Amino acid sequence: AKQPPWSKCLLRVMAIGLNRQEAEQEQAAMQLLLQKLRISAEVQVVSLEMAEDTEGDSSNHAEVLAQFQKIGQLIRATAPGSLLVVVSLPVPPVKLDPMTYMKWLDALSANCAAPVLLVRGSNRDVLTILS
Repeated sequence: AKQPPWSKCLLRVMAIGLNRQEAEQEQAAMQLLLQKLRISAEVQVVSLEMAEDTEGDSSNHAEVLAQFQKIGQLIRATAPGSLLVVVSLPVPPVKLDPMTYMKWLDALSANCAAPVLLVRGSNRDVLTILS
């Protein structure tokens, strides 16, 4: 059978943890899931050391924006030559102003050479080992 054209492409998965410990757990879980699904990928994890309450304080909003800018820089640094960048969107805090959230998302995708596809799930697993 003929192999699909993307079979020789490098897949890089970047996961985000809210702190260093969560980032390490996320990396281990992601590597295990990819291994069970027989997906060959490089896993990178970014730790977001952000404040717990991001709903009301404007200084926290600036801090979170700075974190999203760092992740955007990391995406741009690791994605040269990429044909597509897919970013799973973080769940916004319930009381967060939509314009603030859009600023955060813009920081993720700003100045990226490749098209950026922003996806958002329902926080339920839809792809499992048993699928």
